[in-house]
Amino acid sequence: MNKLENVLDSKQTLITNFYELTSGAAVLMSKLSNENRYWRQLLQNFRMNGDSTRTDTQNASEFLTRIWEVVDKKKATKHGHIDKYDEKLKHFCTYLYVIAGKLTYETLSANLHLPSVATVKKAIQSSNHCIIEGSVRVKEMKNFLVKWKLPLQVWMSEDATKIVNKIQYDESTDQIVGLVLPMDSDGMPIQFSFTAENVAKMLNSLLNNPKSDYVYTVMSRALDIQAPSFCLQLFGTDNKYTTGHVLKRWTRTEKMLQSEDVTVLGWSSDADTRCLRAMLIRTELPSNSLNVPEKWREWFNASYKPSTIYVQDHHHIVNKLKTRLYDSTAIIAIGNYVATKIHLMILVNTTSKDKHLFVPSDLSPQDKMDFKPVLKIMNPLVRSCLKDCVHASRGTSIYISLMENIFRSYLDESLTPLERVYHLWYTIFFLRIWRLWLVEHEKFSLKNFITYNSYACIELNGHSLINTIIRLKAAGQDEQFVTVLMGSQTCEEFFRSLRSLTSTYWTSINFTLLEMLYKLPTVEEIYSSVNKAKSDALKDTTEIGIQMKRPQRKKKAVQIAVGKSIFACRLSSIRLKPEERVDIDADDEFFEDEYD
Repeated sequence: MNKLENVLDSKQTLITNFYELTSGAAVLMSKLSNENRYWRQLLQNFRMNGDSTRTDTQNASEFLTRIWEVVDKKKATKHGHIDKYDEKLKHFCTYLYVIAGKLTYETLSANLHLPSVATVKKAIQSSNHCIIEGSVRVKEMKNFLVKWKLPLQVWMSEDATKIVNKIQYDESTDQIVGLVLPMDSDGMPIQFSFTAENVAKMLNSLLNNPKSDYVYTVMSRALDIQAPSFCLQLFGTDNKYTTGHVLKRWTRTEKMLQSEDVTVLGWSSDADTRCLRAMLIRTELPSNSLNVPEKWREWFNASYKPSTIYVQDHHHIVNKLKTRLYDSTAIIAIGNYVATKIHLMILVNTTSKDKHLFVPSDLSPQDKMDFKPVLKIMNPLVRSCLKDCVHASRGTSIYISLMENIFRSYLDESLTPLERVYHLWYTIFFLRIWRLWLVEHEKFSLKNFITYNSYACIELNGHSLINTIIRLKAAGQDEQFVTVLMGSQTCEEFFRSLRSLTSTYWTSINFTLLEMLYKLPTVEEIYSSVNKAKSDALKDTTEIGIQMKRPQRKKKAVQIAVGKSIFACRLSSIRLKPEERVDIDADDEFFEDEYD
């Protein structure tokens, strides 16, 4: 027993072991206190308490000043609470809550005298209407446009994203959310199809209806680079809708917006086969419309001056072209050359990175949605290095230059309207000639061409670009010619915003349909807070003499005239084969990228 006590005593941590550390800390604190006048003054202020606890607030930030004001108001009340907070502080706290999450905000609120979580939630709910799955928020969108002083003409875009297919109960609307809503005769989802009236109806709904694997979102945006977007409609889907549903839904949506004096300038999607077919049908592409100027009929094969314009997203188009190039089974024959990924592999392995900025990971075909490799491929340095360092790589270089032309025609803000037309229509004429050459060649076929999905998107966008220029020029709306917004990236930004709202303590990337309905008001509140902050900042800085000049785009008279050099190429219309013509009742599989 004595031996055990001796062992324990030898290993026992004694409090006297810390005397040296504590004495050293005391000396250090004493030294800091003596050397730093600020700490001495602050310590004196805290000892005196009362109003003197506040140091110099004249030079403090606006946020700290407002916090002090809240503290003063709370001191003036008996119960230590106030009923009304400053609006700017409330906007900031709302933004902080939705970005940082509930747990982080509770911690900050407890230490900084911020509005409570309940107050912030009430502010969010009071500024947004209840979001119902499938509803078309026409009046809300018009109020949104009026509030931000935007024109009553919008560009629509739609896309779908994967969600967690979980069935949940929404107590605010007393219905089951997570099942695919049935469609009515107008292609619209029927709202409140799965109300929780009784057990029998709920059980019948669960047994006879599929779960929603995706959420389909319809976004609207005024053609102003500074304007925020607005979610017009969202609903769950199992991705089994048809082209007919799309056409009917577009018609119904446009009529609903017209009833509120809102005009739809155009629609965009991400090259989805059903949306693409619907766009080809509405633009009558390919056709020989009688309303097309006679001299244009050799090359212009779509409806002229349509009421609505249709565009496929250019990010998705060039990404599909990259995927086609990376396909090891594809033989892309371009005259005496081929376009192949092998040339890029040789370039990476034989030339230093500093000359072309390309790395081996950029050649990986695994992540088809990664857009960074596309931007690197289109870098002029890559084509220059291919020409100088890789033998017989002209086919690959030409293929990449076509990708760049397509991308720049809509997304390069430095180009004038006619320059955009030149870049895109040069590509279209090149593809038409190349395609006809393959059809007539003895050894090659359309399997050695780009996919039909990509080709149809490029033709559609080329005709839509001309129709957009003519329409906006005739209406005197040149300022709305913002081609960078004529795509489905508005939807992608919306999806990224929703995913970014997962707080630090929530590791889930995707979300359920009900969670998305709850997140939508939050996203709109962020847009509202950020844009109001920007507006107030511009107003205040202007009042004190700080004025910023916005860079002006190059403006040239938009004149589309036959005889210009951009249309000098007189190419007979390349008609589609009978089996390639668009049919609303045909199978969507033809539009799939069968060669990707």
